[in-house]
Amino acid sequence: MLKQMGVVANYTYSKDSGYEGKDYFTGDSLPFQGLSRHAYNISAYYEDDVVSLRGAYNWRSKYLITAQGRGNNPEFGEAYGQLDASLNVTLMPGISMFLEGVNLLDATRKENANSVERRTIIETVGRRVYGGIRFKL
Repeated sequence: MLKQMGVVANYTYSKDSGYEGKDYFTGDSLPFQGLSRHAYNISAYYEDDVVSLRGAYNWRSKYLITAQGRGNNPEFGEAYGQLDASLNVTLMPGISMFLEGVNLLDATRKENANSVERRTIIETVGRRVYGGIRFKL
């Protein structure tokens, strides 16, 4: 059974330099747009001839969206993590059923104008679960 199981993980640390964007009010240097300083993901899986089961958690630290947004404030995406999972069962050759869950922890994505006290977006899309049957012709 252990031969069919596995874990994949990675961590990324990114320290940028060279971007010349500045905070309009403080003059502080800003990071590259869209770049998180820290990010990681971890996935676990089990797979045999009949069942394929996978789970993945992805996380990133805050990141700059734009150097000058509402009120000339830089806008940031706040740290965000999401858990997804999938299950696939082969019923017979060419026919399988699947179940897929997205954002299982019901994470909320948030953006702010340089302070968590000045939130500009709070986006909740909720948990999503999909299921169905696949046919191969």
